[in-house]
Amino acid sequence: MLKRSIFSSAVRTRVFNWFSIMWFTMTVATTAVMADVAVRTTPDMVVRCGDNVTLTCNATSDELLDVKLFSWISPNKTLFDSKIKNNDSAVVCLNKTDNSHHKLTLTLLNIMPIHQGQYICKFRGQVGINSSTTNITVQDCLGNQNYFINESIAECWFHGVSSPGKIQWFKGDDRLTDSIRSNEKVDQYGRYNITSTIKAPRGNQIYNCSLWILGKYVSSQKVVMVKESKNASESKYKLQWICLMLHAIVVTFIM
Repeated sequence: MLKRSIFSSAVRTRVFNWFSIMWFTMTVATTAVMADVAVRTTPDMVVRCGDNVTLTCNATSDELLDVKLFSWISPNKTLFDSKIKNNDSAVVCLNKTDNSHHKLTLTLLNIMPIHQGQYICKFRGQVGINSSTTNITVQDCLGNQNYFINESIAECWFHGVSSPGKIQWFKGDDRLTDSIRSNEKVDQYGRYNITSTIKAPRGNQIYNCSLWILGKYVSSQKVVMVKESKNASESKYKLQWICLMLHAIVVTFIM
């Protein structure tokens, strides 16, 4: 029994050592294969809203590259490959190759905040697998701005901006904080529509509304509240009365 136990233990030891050697050999071989493929992408980018942006991915090897997968993956996990039909008309994907060197470009047309984030280029072939990333930040978006006034309020808005922000009101050098209501919505392109309303009785006053984003003012506009004079009001009513009289005379003449 003792001899049989010693024999079994020796067999188990040899089997364990054989599997250990095989595992080590496979690990070294896999690491060497992985190192044979170099993937490089465009450095991180900060771009302006509405620009056309091209990302480049280069995969190179000392050996002939047999491509099984070569693609860009967007922040929302959409796969872009020159062979894959994609319904996004704002994206163009092209692939060029000369056996040991593959180049995949991804062009984003009229880029918006919804497109920002991390883009991953992945390469998979017979000689190995590798990937690289490019981060895109979109800034300087400003669609339109304007204001509206009536007898009791002033409303100011900045639409199509790239980041969340806040509208601040001023009268001269004094910042106003009372009776202000703000609203913020995100459109389909990831841009922000920011609106603010303040109680401001009409009466020959000038306000300033400024958009504050990421620690700085990015845009501002004057809001002019003008009190309508008595003479101007009387002239308006006289003009309306004259128009009504002319209308009655014309109708009577036709009949």
